[in-house]
Amino acid sequence: MRAYRRLLADVVVHWPRLLAAGLCAGVLAATTAGYAWLVKYWLDDALIAGNLTMLVLISLAIPAVALVKSVSSYGESYLLRHVGNSIVCVLRERLYGHLLALPVGYYATQRIGGLMSRFTNDINVIQSLVTVGFIDLMQHGLTLVVLLGYVFYLNWKLALLAVIVLPVSYILLVRVLHRLKRLSTVMQEQLAGLTAMLQESLVGLRVIKAFAKEEFAREEFRQQNARVFTAYMRLVRLMEFVPPVIEVAGALGFALVVWYGGRQVLIDKAMSPGELFSFLVACGLLYGPVKRLSTVGSQLQPVMAAADRIFAILDQPTEMQMDRGRIELTRVERGIEFERVSFRYEPDSPPALQEVSLRIGAGELVALVGSSGSGKSTIVNLIARFYEPSSGRVLLDGHDLRDVRLTALRRLIGIVSQETILFQDTVRNNIAFGRADLPLEAVIEAAKAAYAHNFITALSRGYDTVIGERGLTLSGGERQRLAIARAFLINPPILILDEATSALDYESEAIVQQALNDLIKGRTTLVVAHRLSTVQQADRILVLEGGRIVEEGAHEPLLRQNGVYRRLYDRQFRDDESESLLGAAPAEESSRHG
Repeated sequence: MRAYRRLLADVVVHWPRLLAAGLCAGVLAATTAGYAWLVKYWLDDALIAGNLTMLVLISLAIPAVALVKSVSSYGESYLLRHVGNSIVCVLRERLYGHLLALPVGYYATQRIGGLMSRFTNDINVIQSLVTVGFIDLMQHGLTLVVLLGYVFYLNWKLALLAVIVLPVSYILLVRVLHRLKRLSTVMQEQLAGLTAMLQESLVGLRVIKAFAKEEFAREEFRQQNARVFTAYMRLVRLMEFVPPVIEVAGALGFALVVWYGGRQVLIDKAMSPGELFSFLVACGLLYGPVKRLSTVGSQLQPVMAAADRIFAILDQPTEMQMDRGRIELTRVERGIEFERVSFRYEPDSPPALQEVSLRIGAGELVALVGSSGSGKSTIVNLIARFYEPSSGRVLLDGHDLRDVRLTALRRLIGIVSQETILFQDTVRNNIAFGRADLPLEAVIEAAKAAYAHNFITALSRGYDTVIGERGLTLSGGERQRLAIARAFLINPPILILDEATSALDYESEAIVQQALNDLIKGRTTLVVAHRLSTVQQADRILVLEGGRIVEEGAHEPLLRQNGVYRRLYDRQFRDDESESLLGAAPAEESSRHG
């Protein structure tokens, strides 16, 4: 009911249209009862009394009532669909905005496909209620009330017999609806799992094909799809159980009316034939609204299950809601400092950082090196406030980052990472990224600074070329240079290069590295890299191992220490040499066969 009340709060905002729709529904209900009312006069005053004038008048009244009913039905349906789709539109925007505002840590525990299922499948389920469901509830609800009022007006004793079975049907319906809610939740969860599996398979399609695991993936999907089918059929069995029960109950009530009403006409003379026939027509018209409303009641349970899942996301606190920062910073004067910072991604997980203390002066270039899992990316995440330290403080110009307003902090930071995110849009819009007011000249200047202008102008439509989803129509080096051009445009005082060249071949890396060298000039820069060749010119190199800084210094002094850095350097040299040999082998083999 909590989810229902929250949806209702969005409904009442549209009260003018709802009021107009209610008036249309009232007219619609009255005209429906009008058919039963006309039957009484048609039989008693026209046919039995032999009144030809009354027969003509009733014949003219029938299409007039139909016209009024049709206009009212159109008005009600249009108004309620407008309200319903407006609510869904707002809910969709609210959910999307909330997903963007949630902290990065939230997504570490969620399947993206599952979230996509809530955004698509669950929203569609709600849309079915707030469009068709609203129409049914208002139209058939008012029609039911008017017809009940009419049959009680005709003969209250006969009306009681007609509705005597309704309490039993209601009790049964309530029990069914409770179970429907549980089954609907299970079905939606299974469907979310299916969507997540599809999303993961498409993203990881290269891996599936590379390992020839298509059959394995297909079998996994088949099993999950079978679970969805089973859950859905359980739901269908229960949903389809309701209408037959209502129909049997209605038939029982109708049988009682036929028997008792016949006695009222034939024996007691308490009703005229026209009144009985009008009563029976009204009861027949009652059957449609009762059956439809019972169906809406069963359909409401999947909607409430979907709404619960959506509101579970909307109830998650956003970064801005948790942000207590009030300090506005517009530049970096002193630099970044870590004071005995420790961090765990989960309370029971091993520490990613342990008592780390470091200082990065304004304008300094500092490199972080270490094996995977040593804590390099964690330091980056803490500087950007994607996560908060478990203990200790991260300072910017002497201010605890938690005291700095989050949006102000993010404006100071530019990140170029290994995974370059581009959107299905033009090259120009990907570089400008949300700044449509920027003149093309500024975009071109940034592209030139990133050594991207030449390959952009060689594209089919230059800067207006749509590069496709995730930029897959471009090479890795080209995508990276667009990301660097984007960073040039925002001109951040703090720059983070997170494995920015690790996925590139040596030729592409040389071009990108030159662009990065131009980008870092005059900025406070933190470089995270596996390839040690990219960090040799750093002012300082911090070597991490097991979440701690174990060595610190410039490239040459660190080599002479014969410690962790030397070990990493030697391993990198051997790996590079092996790659060179492996790259040369096919060429030599080809020359021999040539």
